[in-house]
This record gives sequence, C-alpha cells and structure tokens, in this order.
Amino acid sequence: MQRGPREDQESIQSPHVMDGDGAERLGTLWNYLLSWVAPDGGVHGPVVHRGDLKRMFAIHDTAWTQQAVIAGLLCLYRRSGADYWLTWALRLADAQCARQEADGRFRWAGHEDDRFSSLVHNVLADCALLDSVAVLREGSDARRCQRYLTVVEKNLDDYVIGLLLI
Repeated sequence: MQRGPREDQESIQSPHVMDGDGAERLGTLWNYLLSWVAPDGGVHGPVVHRGDLKRMFAIHDTAWTQQAVIAGLLCLYRRSGADYWLTWALRLADAQCARQEADGRFRWAGHEDDRFSSLVHNVLADCALLDSVAVLREGSDARRCQRYLTVVEKNLDDYVIGLLLI
C-alpha cells in the first residue's frame, strides 16, 4: 500500500471512528488520508492527470480535493454523530478560509495549478463552507459560522460574480 508524505513517522492512530459494518475499513482509509494532510490543513494526495499517475508530495492541495474531503467528513458526522468527523471537517474548512486572497478567490483552487483555477473550483469550495455552516448552525458555533459566511460572500461577490460581469 502506498503511503503519504508522513511515511517516515509512526502510523497515525485515530480514535474509534464508527460502529458497524465497514468500521475497520473506514478507519484504515481515514488513517491513509490523514497521512496526506499537511500541517496547514491542506489535503495533498495522489493525482491522475493526462493519463500519468503522479504523486504530489510537495505541491499544494486543490480546493476540489479540500471540498470533497470536507463534504465527506460532514456526511460521516451526520451519519455517525461522532464529533471526531466534525472536528476534522472544521479544521479543513478553516484552512480553506485561510486561503482566500484579497480579490476573493481561493489560492490553489485550480486542479494542481493556480493557472487552471476556475469559477467551478471556487464555487465548490464555497459549497463545502456552506455545508459546514449548516452543521454549525445546528451546534450553535456562531462565530465560526459567520466567518465562513463572510468568506463565501466575498468569494461570490468579488471573484465569481465579479469575473462573470467583466
């Protein structure tokens, strides 16, 4: 099995993550994914691009990947009720917010390369943040909820809609 960039460290141990069928496989998959989480909260990972299998060790994550992982973690939280999944989803959502540039766009939103960043990549990041807001409203974390809404609004107003009107 391939390992992420932390292969020189001890195996990452996660707490009990789920009961029932598939719990062991989910724990194994999550430990593998954790090996790709960078210290800044970005999710690196293997990328198949133009038919060549590449491993991205020192290259930034993409908002698409970040969005998909956030959405998946929120789904696991909703299904299991385990705070562990919510904690990780919010950690990655916080990292997504930290990548917003002055013009409203998200840094590294393009697949592999900012030159290929698109409105779709940015809107997918917004969707993950809005999904996080929906969960936060249930748990009443008003400050974080407002931060995410402010970031989404800036991205949509200044970048997404701004580009469409140019």
